[in-house]
Amino acid sequence: MGIFRRWLSAFPFGLPGIAILLLRLVIGVTLLAHGIAGGLSLQNSIQVLSGAMLSVGLITPVAAAAAVIQTMWTMPTGPFEGRISLVFGIAILLAIVLQGPGGYSLDARIFGRREIIIPRITHHHHD
Repeated sequence: MGIFRRWLSAFPFGLPGIAILLLRLVIGVTLLAHGIAGGLSLQNSIQVLSGAMLSVGLITPVAAAAAVIQTMWTMPTGPFEGRISLVFGIAILLAIVLQGPGGYSLDARIFGRREIIIPRITHHHHD
């Protein structure tokens, strides 16, 4: 659970967050479109689910890892048919796994940093 917690602790905003969002959307929409176009099957269902989860940033490291496994399993007919596109796809997925979901994700909303406000205790003196 420590590794999962570390992944979910990386929620950068600004340009780094936008860069991660761009990676998630490019790979997520690719997986989603390829899975939908392929019809009903277990492999395509995994693509659709992991693509949707990556697109919105939900349980991102698990979705990216599942997409890597599924992509390797369906070679050479998966979403990345050529060797170069396969390398690019796997590299993007691994970058997402290693970097985390970014600030613009559902993971950031669900698991992000929280501000805890501790009220000041005041003592009232009674005469």
